[in-house]
Formats: sequence, structure tokens, C-alpha cells
Amino acid sequence: AYHQWLIDISYNPLTKAEFDPIYNFLLHKQGSLKPFFVSLPQYRAQGPTSKTVSSNATAGAQAITLNSSGSGTIKPGMLFRINDPQDSNHEKAYMVTRVSGSSLTIIPGLARGVTGGAALEFAAPTIKVRQTSDSRDYSLNTNNLYSFSLKLEEASS
Repeated sequence: AYHQWLIDISYNPLTKAEFDPIYNFLLHKQGSLKPFFVSLPQYRAQGPTSKTVSSNATAGAQAITLNSSGSGTIKPGMLFRINDPQDSNHEKAYMVTRVSGSSLTIIPGLARGVTGGAALEFAAPTIKVRQTSDSRDYSLNTNNLYSFSLKLEEASS
């Protein structure tokens, strides 16, 4: 089954010095043509830095078993990425929906198989995204502050 994260980001009013680097970065990405990674602040430093997978899991699986070593508690709602030394193309973001001992239930199901020893990265997970539109709109208020928002969708590998 197909799954895609959709992200809306609204910035607080920005000065020209704050706005220009963001706007120029997005221009460089040529709208929806070139994907990039975002790290959402609500998912940073949310628990353990990482945990390792205890055994192989096949693509489509919605459960992962972890090694019991390491500190930090994993809770439902935590976002993570998989760092698998056997598969550097695993770029999907996942969310924990249930924890039962050393087993995690996740959404969506694994996009790719995962090997035992792969790390689930919780500290600052990123999502590979692209802009949903090729146009970038902004407004400038009477205090010379820029108003700006983005609509992004997860870019599948």
C-alpha cells in the first residue's frame, strides 16, 4: 500500500535577512523538481537517539523487533528513519503507533526490507520532501516583514 506524509509549514513573520536564504534555497530546488530533507522541530530530541533492529523484517511489515540494549523510552507518536548499512536507499519516514516490550508497531508498513542491526534514528529524523507547487508566493506587510508558507509532500524513492 502507498503512504505519503503531507506537511504544511507556516513561518512567523520574517525579516528580509531571514527570508532570503529560505526563498533562495527553494528557488534552487526548482519547485517540485528537486527533493530535499526537512527536520520538524516537534520530532527532534523526542526520546532515545537510536535503537537497533534485532532481526530482519520484510517490506510491508508493520512490526519491528528491537534489541533491548540502550537507554531511552520509545512511545507512540515518535517519528524515525531507518539507517540500514545494507540498504542506503531506505529514505522513508515512519511513526510508532504501539509499543509492546521490544516490539514496535509502525505506520506505514516498511517500504523496503530491513536487516538485523539496522538503526532506527529518533534524535532528529528527517523526511525527504518536495514542494507540491512550482510557484512560491509570499507577502510583505507594512512593517517590511515577509509572510510565507510551504506545502510539502514526501518524495518517494
